[in-house]
Amino acid sequence: MIVREIKKGRGPAVRVHDNVLLDFIEADYGRGTEFYESWSDGQHGASGVILNPSGSVRGLIAGIRGMRPGGRRKILAPPRLGGTWTGHADFGNVIYWDVVLRKIFARNCSPDGQHCRWIAP
Repeated sequence: MIVREIKKGRGPAVRVHDNVLLDFIEADYGRGTEFYESWSDGQHGASGVILNPSGSVRGLIAGIRGMRPGGRRKILAPPRLGGTWTGHADFGNVIYWDVVLRKIFARNCSPDGQHCRWIAP
């Protein structure tokens, strides 16, 4: 896995099981095909994502660990850390993410998001 910090953010560092707001581009590195770009739709891409290390995009979770709000990273993850289920666009491919961490909403969330320690705005 390759993680390159483009811009260092400020504030608390993100941890596993945090609930975060991200903007990102996700692409198949080998084919050069983009799956998703949140910036193009004018809205933030992933609002309320809980960083669960056993989830479907383990490479993304590992790559943004330690980021601070306002920071930007480029992440290249091997197939075993991309999509985890057959049929998902990431499955079996080297995946590239370009990620901006916008905000940390909550800490220490349960995988279902029902139990979190919310952070005041």
